[in-house]
Amino acid sequence: MAPLVEEESATFLIAMATWEGVQSYHQFSPVKRIGGYPWRLRVYKSHSDDDLYVQLICDKSNEAELWQCTVVFKELRITPDGFDVFSSYHLITKSGRSEEFDRHTFNSWDERTREYCVASIDMKDAVSRIEIDLAMSNDGHCWTPRPSVDLFHLRDGILLIGEEKRKFRVNKELLASQSLFFDRLFNGYFMEKNMAEIPIGDVDYEEFSNIIGLLYGEETALLSYENVFRVVELAVRFELKIVEDRAVSLLLSPAFPLRVTRAQKLLVADRHNIVFMRGILLNTDISDYELRELSGSSELEHLSPDTVRTIVRLCSDRFGSPFLLSMIQ
Repeated sequence: MAPLVEEESATFLIAMATWEGVQSYHQFSPVKRIGGYPWRLRVYKSHSDDDLYVQLICDKSNEAELWQCTVVFKELRITPDGFDVFSSYHLITKSGRSEEFDRHTFNSWDERTREYCVASIDMKDAVSRIEIDLAMSNDGHCWTPRPSVDLFHLRDGILLIGEEKRKFRVNKELLASQSLFFDRLFNGYFMEKNMAEIPIGDVDYEEFSNIIGLLYGEETALLSYENVFRVVELAVRFELKIVEDRAVSLLLSPAFPLRVTRAQKLLVADRHNIVFMRGILLNTDISDYELRELSGSSELEHLSPDTVRTIVRLCSDRFGSPFLLSMIQ
């Protein structure tokens, strides 16, 4: 039985005759937009065997900084006389676990997840075409589109940054379109609206310049393991969602230094109410080792009640009541 599909579907067609006699080659399909996500196939033959491989690729990172999606796809292999000789269903999701389907996650913070092998076909088989039917479930609409920024646009506003009140020129319309903080500042009912130069305190000039550079996508703007926590803090304060998304994607990355624990990341998510980040860190795929480490961490008492309740529930499901008693003791 096929999984339920809640949104539109699209079908990729692969004509096998195109690949007959080809020794080693690859090509990409046109992009299909499904549920706001761009999808394409990479079809190739390897040097090591005569099989044809089909990869499904999500290119959403070209458009957004933080995203995750759920996909259902069906593979059909059709003979020259029109019979279906093989079919399979796969569920690609972080939620809705089912033993009937394979699972995979496409997301922004792990490059390895952004492509997935959906089929391998022996060229000796009597198959005339392959159909890959792809459908999005109603999931993953948390992403914020990356703004299209003209670095040479008119900068008609002046902000006075920090104690030194250094002048920083901005485009009011751009900042207002990307931040409710600046929308209220420039267009709301505050006295700053009519000021020629608006003071912004409690932030260094270099830090403010950096987060605006991250918004603009400037190559000189820095987001690193060393400054990511401060970038999150400023992005939340100034309501720059696209900068926040970029920082969260880095924090969730498997390449992030292991010395920063899951509990420490949860503190960041709780402190700034980053619901998506908290959900990813507390998903059901957390390992037993990580869950035990989290439940015994010194940060536990500083986490929000909702987060602690989720941790307790996960521990109860995994380890039972005796483990919960040991947590209390």
